[in-house]
Amino acid sequence: MLLTLLGAAAVQAEPVDLALVLAVDVSGSITEDEYQLQRQGYANAFTDPRVLNAIHSGPRGKIAVAFVEWSGLTSQRLTVDWTVVSDEESAGLFAANILAAKRPFGDRTSISAGIDFSMRQFELSGVTTDRRTIDVSGDGFNNAGRPVQSARSEEHTSELQSLRHLVCRLLLEK
Repeated sequence: MLLTLLGAAAVQAEPVDLALVLAVDVSGSITEDEYQLQRQGYANAFTDPRVLNAIHSGPRGKIAVAFVEWSGLTSQRLTVDWTVVSDEESAGLFAANILAAKRPFGDRTSISAGIDFSMRQFELSGVTTDRRTIDVSGDGFNNAGRPVQSARSEEHTSELQSLRHLVCRLLLEK
């Protein structure tokens, strides 16, 4: 038993060029078409040769990425666990896992709770890096929880290299 514990302690986190959390809005304002479009867009991106070339351009040639879905104050989920993407196979697996997931919930919109949940995921990543980014996508305004500005200005977000918030206003023709 002691040898098992010592062996586990010797395991080191895998170094990567970037730890990326894709934080996706699944609140009630996201229609099913918009939900599918978000998922398909992320899956397509990770199987695009240009994205793989960008990943390979880093010193280590790999990144770690997680896919989080968020909605209200207590509605967040790590939908696709941390995956080290370094080649077509790992990128394809990550993309397939995004597409295979079922929509978890859809209530109010708490961008701040989504950011807080995403920040906690870095500690669970199993990787080391100097670059951490949360990419938040959504279609609305924060209507639950504390102000987004509070979540963005917290001490823990100061460790991020980037916190991007992309507001998607989609016009889908039926």
